[in-house]
Amino acid sequence: MILDESDPRTRYGLYRIHIKCHEGQIVLVWHNGSHYSFTLHDSPYVPAPGWTCIGELTWEIVGEHFVSEVQLLRVRSDEELTERAKKTAEHKAYRAKLYERYTLAERISDLKI
Repeated sequence: MILDESDPRTRYGLYRIHIKCHEGQIVLVWHNGSHYSFTLHDSPYVPAPGWTCIGELTWEIVGEHFVSEVQLLRVRSDEELTERAKKTAEHKAYRAKLYERYTLAERISDLKI
């Protein structure tokens, strides 16, 4: 199912989850009426009662745009979950290293564009 991105809250939620998500993490899609929420599978956060998990979020870049799709939840083996956790840890370490190399002065300078 292609995700309806006409609601600005959905677009903002997708923007935030794309930034937060590390390689290997599974993004869960929650639905409540016409609203969507997104959480990472290894996050302790669960939306309030009334929200239903409807699947996993996948995306690809087509042209210059993200195309987000909701897939059915899958049962994963322990080996696959271990491999995903390893990829997530490696990606977090990589981002931390990039963050350390990006000085505060450079960040401020980049904001002035």
